[in-house]
Amino acid sequence: MNNRKIAQIVLIAVAYVLFGWLGLQIPFAGTQITLVWLPTGIAVAGVILWGNSVLPGIFIGAFLVNLLIGPSIHLAFGIAIGNTLAPLLSVVLLEQAGFNKNFQSKKDVALLIYSAAVGMTISSILGVLNLYLANLLPLSALGSSWVSWWMGDTVGVLLGCPVLITLNKENLTQLTTKKFELGLWLAIAIIIAYFSFLYNYKDYGRTLPLAFLTFPMFVWAALRFGVTGAGLAAVSFSIAAAFGTATQLGTFYISDSHVSLFLLWTYMTSTVLTGLLITALLAESIKNERSLRNSEEMFRALYEASIDAHMLTDPSVGFIDVNMATVKLFGCADKNEMLKYSPATTSPEYQPDGILSATKALHMLDLSIKNGSHKFEWLHKRKDGTLFNAEVILNQINLSGKTLVHAIVRDITEQLKNERIKSEFISTVSHELRTPLTSIIGGLALVISGKVAEIPSGAQLLLEIAYRNSQRLVNLINDLLDIEKLEAGKAVIELTHQPLMPLIDQAMESAKNYGEQFHVKFVVNEQAEVNVAVNSGRLIQVLNNFLSNAAKFAYPGTDVKLNIKKKNNIVRVEVVNFGGGIPETFKDQIFQKFSQADSSNSRKISGTGLGLAISKELIEKMNGAIGFESDPGKETVFYFELPVE
Repeated sequence: MNNRKIAQIVLIAVAYVLFGWLGLQIPFAGTQITLVWLPTGIAVAGVILWGNSVLPGIFIGAFLVNLLIGPSIHLAFGIAIGNTLAPLLSVVLLEQAGFNKNFQSKKDVALLIYSAAVGMTISSILGVLNLYLANLLPLSALGSSWVSWWMGDTVGVLLGCPVLITLNKENLTQLTTKKFELGLWLAIAIIIAYFSFLYNYKDYGRTLPLAFLTFPMFVWAALRFGVTGAGLAAVSFSIAAAFGTATQLGTFYISDSHVSLFLLWTYMTSTVLTGLLITALLAESIKNERSLRNSEEMFRALYEASIDAHMLTDPSVGFIDVNMATVKLFGCADKNEMLKYSPATTSPEYQPDGILSATKALHMLDLSIKNGSHKFEWLHKRKDGTLFNAEVILNQINLSGKTLVHAIVRDITEQLKNERIKSEFISTVSHELRTPLTSIIGGLALVISGKVAEIPSGAQLLLEIAYRNSQRLVNLINDLLDIEKLEAGKAVIELTHQPLMPLIDQAMESAKNYGEQFHVKFVVNEQAEVNVAVNSGRLIQVLNNFLSNAAKFAYPGTDVKLNIKKKNNIVRVEVVNFGGGIPETFKDQIFQKFSQADSSNSRKISGTGLGLAISKELIEKMNGAIGFESDPGKETVFYFELPVE
């Protein structure tokens, strides 16, 4: 054991003896029981700060102080055991519950009360039991004596522990930096303490309300001097009150000593808890304020660092806040200049579709209110009058009961330019490839038919492979052209009213050979006779895509089922297969362009990854909706829904 630990043990023992002797100057029962036992607070604080290594010091101090007034070594030894175990139990309870010794929340105050109340049951039970066994307490007095002992030990923890465990450099600095205010507080406190606890009121009758004069002082100390200040105030007033009561002075002294000391105990407990609760509430408030400030600073940093323009708008006023990206995007000198503009002045009079910007903006705002958020493209105008295309996301924000609009604006001029170049390139290449491919396919078909010349048996297979691959290349080119036209809005899809079932039959007939290739059979499981407004060729294209995918990914020998269900004014067409299902990680990408669950070069099932993307565009063009349901290892359902005529 090093010198520091020895010094801590000695210090605890000396403090225990000193304050124990002072406490026993106002006994409540016999010579060992008092309502003010500060050594328990010293003991609990010592274990919290220095650990279990100071337990010998607690035992020695408790043994000596009881030996000074006790009739035997055995009695002092027995009481000292309880006085040592009680603080240990209290600290164990505090540590298990996550107690913060700086009293940062109401929870910490509650934990101190709980641990003190529970821990001190050991010292009070063992203490009273030892007194009874030593014939110093009659059996009839055990109950009241236990309560008194327990009260004294508990209030000792509540008074002494908070002051000692919070007595650090930071908290002392909080006291010393406010020297004038501290001096003023001390002056007023001395006057109040004198008239409340040290003045002789024997001839004045009831003066108990004078004790309430100290409560504003606790509030003052807690708010201005922190938890240490509140603790010192509680200890100071409590010592003054205890001394006055012991010397038959002050508001708590009355002829009935039991009632007098009980009032004193109640006062001391109330004062220390009041101070601790105020400091805990203040600490919580400061912590929440600091957390809020940090969150605000973090949001502001992200807000300002964003490459996208962020604008906060009050619909009745205009822009109320923008970030620097907004200032730069719209060509303003600073935020103050940007805030002079409004959503109306940052848009041209008309949008590209010919609709007034003001009218369309209201519609976009309504959609954002309805859905909580809305994303769209918009033509904006800079300070110098130049126009640029932007992607805008509108979000509704409720701030202090007021509805504001948060807009995120991203310049997509370059993006649209690149997409246009890509689209033109794909279109040009596709057209340039399709013309010679048509000739190649026609020539291969003619040669394979044998009408040109007799084909050697070894060449027949090679020609058929070349023919099939040429067909696949044409299909890929057609898919590329389809998706580009659909996304660019150039595809003209004329809708006609017609029965649905004949289109289903045509699609199944055209996909029949495909099903045989993969050893599956197409079966209509449910049907409904309805009329729909569709483009027959495009709908068959969607059905062929569903059926071919279902055949490719179904287990061989199983049936691919078609369910046509009508509900209210909607018809739902389902294509169901039994296979491996769709991987969970792929579900979010399934309707994206060039998406395939297996995109490796060695994949077993061929495809462009465009079929479902095209199908989605086509169904939506026909005022329908598309989707899927999949359970890996079980059935997979792809469906589309159309309004019934």
